[in-house]
Amino acid sequence: MKKLLILVALFTTIFSTCHADDVKISNLSAENFLASMRGVLYSDAVQKDFPIAITNLVRGENDLQVEGREFKVYSSFFGKQGAENPDGEVTFYVDNTNCVNSVKITLQDGDNSAIEYASVFVSICNAIGLTEDEAKTLLSGGKSEEQGFYHSEVEQQNKIFFVVTTLDEGITRTLFMAGEK
Repeated sequence: MKKLLILVALFTTIFSTCHADDVKISNLSAENFLASMRGVLYSDAVQKDFPIAITNLVRGENDLQVEGREFKVYSSFFGKQGAENPDGEVTFYVDNTNCVNSVKITLQDGDNSAIEYASVFVSICNAIGLTEDEAKTLLSGGKSEEQGFYHSEVEQQNKIFFVVTTLDEGITRTLFMAGEK
C-alpha cells in the first residue's frame, strides 16, 4: 500500500512539473487508443504466445483531479481468452479534449504474467506511436530505484515519454506519461 501511495504522489508531482495541461500521451480518444491496442493484442504473433482478450471500455466511477484538472477515467480488463476472471486492467485517463493523457497497467502476477505484461505494454507503446526500439527501451532500458520503482524514458520530437513501474504484493503497476522535452 505504501508503494501505491508513493506512485500516486509521483503521478501528481510529474503532472505538475511537466506542464501536463499541454502534454498528453496521445491525440487518440480512449476508444481509438483501445482499438490500436487490439490491433497488436489480437495479432497472430501475440495470440500464438498467449491467447489474450481485452474487454470494451468501462467508465470509471471516480474521475481524477490533479492540479485543478479533471480527467475522466476508463478501464478495460484483460486476461487469457476464455478465463472467468481478468488478470489485469488498463486504465485510461482522458483529458477535457477527449484525448488519452496517460495510461496505467495493473496486473496480478500469475503463470504467464511476463508474456501477458509485455504484450499489453507493447500494445500501449504502439498506440502511442513509439517505434519497436523505443518500446524496448521503455520496457527494459531504465533503472530501478531504492524505493522499489523502475523508471525509463524515451525522447521523441518535442516529447519525453516515460514509464514508472512498481511491484507491490504480487501486483505490477505501470504508469505511462509524457512531458515536454
